[in-house]
Amino acid sequence: MDGGEFLYEAKKIISHKATSLVSNLHRFKPDDVRPVWISKTLQNNKGMFIVSDDKLDGLYFELTYDGHKRRFYLDTCRKIENNVIALEDVD
Repeated sequence: MDGGEFLYEAKKIISHKATSLVSNLHRFKPDDVRPVWISKTLQNNKGMFIVSDDKLDGLYFELTYDGHKRRFYLDTCRKIENNVIALEDVD
């Protein structure tokens, strides 16, 4: 699967999942999904995505495509905290 096809499928899958998370009160469209990071290694694709809407309260989505099995795996995540660690503090 090339990068363009992965992005197209990812936006469809994630917009559908985001809609189901808000009890279908709001319909998200594929254009509401924004890629944050995408990588392709051999036949596999992986990406991190956000949906541009505050109804999802900080959720982001990780989507992986396994080219051998021809399957997608979707993780729904929430950032819990963001810590700053200075290099001097690392042993």
